[in-house]
Amino acid sequence: MIDVFVPVYNEKDNIIPLLDELNEKVSSDFRVLVVYDMDEDNTLPVLRSVMDKYSYSIVLQKNTYGRGAINAFRTAIQAAQGEYLVYAMADLADDLTTIDLMKGKLDAGSDVVVGSRYMEGGQRNSKGDLKAFLSRLSGVGMKGLTGIPTHDISNAYRMYRTEILRKIPITTDGHGGTIEILQKIYLAGYAITEVPDVWNDRVAGESQFKMGKWMSTCIYWCLYTIVHKWFLGQGKPRKKAIKREDSRV
Repeated sequence: MIDVFVPVYNEKDNIIPLLDELNEKVSSDFRVLVVYDMDEDNTLPVLRSVMDKYSYSIVLQKNTYGRGAINAFRTAIQAAQGEYLVYAMADLADDLTTIDLMKGKLDAGSDVVVGSRYMEGGQRNSKGDLKAFLSRLSGVGMKGLTGIPTHDISNAYRMYRTEILRKIPITTDGHGGTIEILQKIYLAGYAITEVPDVWNDRVAGESQFKMGKWMSTCIYWCLYTIVHKWFLGQGKPRKKAIKREDSRV
């Protein structure tokens, strides 16, 4: 089963369209794990009014680590029950049809699958030209400098093996925490791959993304990865256990 983790902060206008898209576009077995910061969040009354209308389960979980998306992620990692966990934003930015494709990659042996806007077949439709440029530059730069096998280190839209997430400590606050997670997973030798993602600016609500803080965090984790890979020898692929059938008669 997949836990579709959705952090919310006053997403009353987005949450129903998101649930409808999940219902229409995802065929794998999943449940939706909604993590919220405060009881006054305007998303909650809307969710409670429709929770029984969908064929999949919707679970409401209060953030237990403090406000913010990365703390919501920490909460989701602990509350998850599925083998896989996908981080999906409530703003309808990402193409949810890729969830089944991501699951297929994990079933085939990958440990993390990144929704990539900058690989072949991916696309970013954004009004913020500077933000889009810096995001693409960070992906190309990180891939070239560290060898991480994705063109898009800044997109939080990813699917993970839940057991691996529980082994990775998160120390960075804000959106930069998802960069930290991916870099540490890479340095630990887990298998990372990517699938094309078509990304659009949010249509309702207000983004909490802070570009300046994100850029400094990105530079820090790039340098961290370079040092730990090229000078400390980390990042070697882990050997996968091979199951063999018993040949005894």
